[in-house]
Amino acid sequence: MKTITKVVLAAGGLAVVAGGLTTGIALAERGAGAGKYGDRGFRPITKDAFDARGRSRFARIDANSDGILSADEIEQRLRARMERR
Repeated sequence: MKTITKVVLAAGGLAVVAGGLTTGIALAERGAGAGKYGDRGFRPITKDAFDARGRSRFARIDANSDGILSADEIEQRLRARMERR
């Protein structure tokens, strides 16, 4: 590969990296992504709401309502999810 080709490729690569860094810095300074839904876009959730969702999911999987998730119940749930996809 010729030296000029290497220089052009290196300069192009640096331009891409610099552009990405500049954009990232600008977004960070503006606080982009850290709005009311947090850094990853998730809404804040209380512990009680989190626990309630977990209990609800558990109840859906616990087919015989015995308070224990058996391997069969878990497998059944996984198969049902796979069929929906």
